[in-house]
Amino acid sequence: PGRVPTNRFHADPSVGFAPLCTLSGEIGPGIYASFRRLLDRLPPWAEVFQAGRMIGRAEGADTLRVVIRRLRSEAIPSLLAGEMNPEVRDRVLGAILPLSGRLQRAGGALALSIDLTPTGISPRVGIEINDDTRFYMGRPGTWPQFFELMGEAGVAHPQLAESVLRAVGRHRLFARIPAAAILVGISHAKLLPAAGGPAAKIYLGARLWPGARE
Repeated sequence: PGRVPTNRFHADPSVGFAPLCTLSGEIGPGIYASFRRLLDRLPPWAEVFQAGRMIGRAEGADTLRVVIRRLRSEAIPSLLAGEMNPEVRDRVLGAILPLSGRLQRAGGALALSIDLTPTGISPRVGIEINDDTRFYMGRPGTWPQFFELMGEAGVAHPQLAESVLRAVGRHRLFARIPAAAILVGISHAKLLPAAGGPAAKIYLGARLWPGARE
């Protein structure tokens, strides 16, 4: 990837946000200012690759969810500096950064999920982890190792992790039609701050099995 991203969020945010504004209304000048400050603070190679509104939440209309990929865990504290209350930032990152660093060293790719407000960054901060070989549908990839590390941190109960891994693979939709099947894989995990340490959400994805007829 390029040292300086060239997607529409970076090249011209007004163009990148145009479809979002059409669906959910204009983005206020305060949030635009927060977003531009964020772009100026990104380290080399880091990229905004998702932005949207969490319209199902009460605060969704007043915030902008932004996800930044190609980050090292040690770059995250300075990225949030000046945009959050320092005590809140340290508490949030203290809960999720140590485990995210271990997962990244084990081969995971990190993405930072934040909510922008007119005054900066909301305390709702999460770190997403995915298999660095990208989303191989129907294959566990390095997730068994990730779950082991998460279990050591008290985040993933072994039985629940085993249940998730059993869901990965090819599943027939109809017993008598072998070609009618879907592939299920793990998209990513999101680490969130919780009392006493991190918590995690696991996101699965599914698609039509390539051997199935369209």
